[in-house]
Amino acid sequence: IELVGLAGLASREDILTALDDFDAIEFAQAKVTISSAEDSRIVKIQVADTDPERAALFANASTDAYAEYNLDLRTTAARSAVDWLSGQLSDLKRKLEEAEFALYEFKKEHNIISVSLEDRQSMISQTLSELNSRLSETRARRIELEAVREQSRRARNDGLTPESLESVSSSTVVQNLKQSISALKQERAELASRYTAKHPKRVEIAEKVEALESELKSEIDSLLTAAEERYRAAQDTEIRLRNAIEKTKGEALEVNKKEIDYTRLQREAKTYASLYDLVLKRQKETD
Repeated sequence: IELVGLAGLASREDILTALDDFDAIEFAQAKVTISSAEDSRIVKIQVADTDPERAALFANASTDAYAEYNLDLRTTAARSAVDWLSGQLSDLKRKLEEAEFALYEFKKEHNIISVSLEDRQSMISQTLSELNSRLSETRARRIELEAVREQSRRARNDGLTPESLESVSSSTVVQNLKQSISALKQERAELASRYTAKHPKRVEIAEKVEALESELKSEIDSLLTAAEERYRAAQDTEIRLRNAIEKTKGEALEVNKKEIDYTRLQREAKTYASLYDLVLKRQKETD
């Protein structure tokens, strides 16, 4: 009563009435003065009172109240931060699971689980290299056979015998047949000087020459037919190789596109994993 200046009131009712109108906060603020020390974070608390002990009580109570208030503010902020981080953590966990599942589905759909994109690109590159090498060899062979084919066509147009073609004249079978025919013709010429045309020996020689010439013609025709077939086969193989190369190039482009999508999904999954770990760590620290 004395502290708040109500000691002069006689009756209990007057005191209670005065206390109802009494503002404790305003009273305390009137006694306490707070000032900050220059160039520091230290504050000076001064209490004006007639009683030194009571003044000290006011000063200590003020510092305790400030410390408690400041602690409440920091605790509230930390609690809010924990709540916010918990919400973010839940959202990031969901996004991480979605990103990992999307990456898994992409790998499953494009069969990347068994063979990685890097390995598939390496396989396609090796296949392209082999196909291009085979195409070069086949093209060279086709050009060579096409030259033989053109020689044969020109020989027929010029009225020349196919025997003049290198591919025919170099045949061992053809050479042996021509030698045999030449020997028989020489023998036939010798017999012509001694026997008539219908003599059995001349008839026999003539039949042998005719048979060998027929065999020679068949052999030449077979050689030319085989050369034509080899040309057609080389031409067909070249076309097939070109188609295979174009198809493989398309596969390479498709793999490159898949790699872009895969890298994006992989990056998203890694990003969400990093964010999740970071937020989880901050939540634990804040808690």
